[in-house]
Amino acid sequence: MDENKRRNEVVKAGTHAAIVNVLLALLEALEGLFVGSFAVMLDGLSHITEAAGSVITVLGTKYAGKQADHKHPFGYGRIEYMSGLIVAGLVTYAGITALVESVDKILHPAEPAMHFYTLLVVVISLVARIFVGRHDIHTGHLYQSSALVHAGREELTHSLISLGTLISGAVYLLFHIQLAGIVGLVISIIIIYSGLMMLRDSVSRLLGEHLDKALIGEIKDIINSHEAVKGTYDVVINNYGPVAHTGSVHIAVLDTM
Repeated sequence: MDENKRRNEVVKAGTHAAIVNVLLALLEALEGLFVGSFAVMLDGLSHITEAAGSVITVLGTKYAGKQADHKHPFGYGRIEYMSGLIVAGLVTYAGITALVESVDKILHPAEPAMHFYTLLVVVISLVARIFVGRHDIHTGHLYQSSALVHAGREELTHSLISLGTLISGAVYLLFHIQLAGIVGLVISIIIIYSGLMMLRDSVSRLLGEHLDKALIGEIKDIINSHEAVKGTYDVVINNYGPVAHTGSVHIAVLDTM
C-alpha cells in the first residue's frame, strides 16, 4: 500500500468530517438559542466533540508519517493508535455527559421548546452524521486507520443523540408527552458502552495483537518458495503502525551450505 496515498486519504476524510461537524454545530447552536431548546443545543455541542475527534485523527495521521530517527528508529506509526485511544475517550466522555444531563431531565422535567423547523434541523444532523460516519468507517478500513474508524463510529454513535432528540421532540409535539430524559438515558448508556469498547480495542492495539494467521502463512509460503529453504519457523512480526511492520523468521537450510 502506498503510504503517502494512504495518509492523504485519511487526512482528507478527517478534514471533511471536521468541517461538516463545525457547520452542523453552528446550525444547531443557533437553532437551539433561537427556540430556547437545550436538547438541540446539546446535540449541537456533541458535534464539537466529533469535530475534535476528526482533528485528532488528522493530526495523529500526519505526525505518524514522520520519518524514523535516531530516537525512534521504527518511526512514529503507533501515534495513530494513540489518536484512536483519545477519540474513544471523547466518545466515552460524551456518553457520561449525556447520562448526567438525562438524569437531570428526569429529576427536573421542563417543558421543551420544539417546533417543526427544530426537528428539521435535527433530521439534517442525523442524516449528515450517518453519511459521514459510514464514509469514515469505510475509508478507515480501506486504509487501515483505526483512528478514522473510531471517528466514524463516534459519528454513528452520536447519531443516536440526534435520533433521540427527534423522537422525543416528535412525541412531545404530537402527544405532549415528555420523553427526552428517558430516551437520553437509554442512548447515553449505549454511547458509554460503545466508547468503552473502542477504548478496549485501542488499548489492545497499543499492547500488540497476534498477527493474522493468513498473513503469517503468506510470509512462510514466499520464503519456502526459494529452493534452498527447507523449512520456515518462529515467525515474529512487530507492529509499529497500521502499515509498518518489522520482524524475523528462522529458516532451515542444508548443513552443507
